[in-house]
Amino acid sequence: MGERRIPHLALWILALDQATKWSVERWLPMEVCHPLCGGTLALNHIQNGGVALGLLENTGRLVLVASLAAMAWLVAFWASLPRDKQLSVSFAAGLSCFLGGSAGNTLDRLRLGHVTDFLQLPNGLVINLADVAISLGVLLVCHAFWIGRPRPVETALTA
Repeated sequence: MGERRIPHLALWILALDQATKWSVERWLPMEVCHPLCGGTLALNHIQNGGVALGLLENTGRLVLVASLAAMAWLVAFWASLPRDKQLSVSFAAGLSCFLGGSAGNTLDRLRLGHVTDFLQLPNGLVINLADVAISLGVLLVCHAFWIGRPRPVETALTA
């Protein structure tokens, strides 16, 4: 997966995230729980004004500013990647997931002033597809670093 595919996958993630949130906003009443998968998961429409786990809920625009700064950093990081080197599939896919998910939640904050969450996990945590993409992105980037090419012994000793 080359670096040119990163924005495409990120855009698909963003589009899917926004489509699901739009559907939830339109057809799922607030805080009405609909069990799925035999009760293992549930649909539960909530509005999260903070970050993960509802932290920083009453911080005004701080979360929005932090989200915009993170998005700017991700885009700048992507733009700074060397174009002459092929990225590992794990790294490129992970960066795409992270970028698309972050864009989805940031767009919610800009558009609505909160993030729409709707998928309730067995532990009570309510998330959305952007959160899943961000988590998957982190795992894929970590995987890319874990399996990265080892440096030759002589280079490693002189570094």
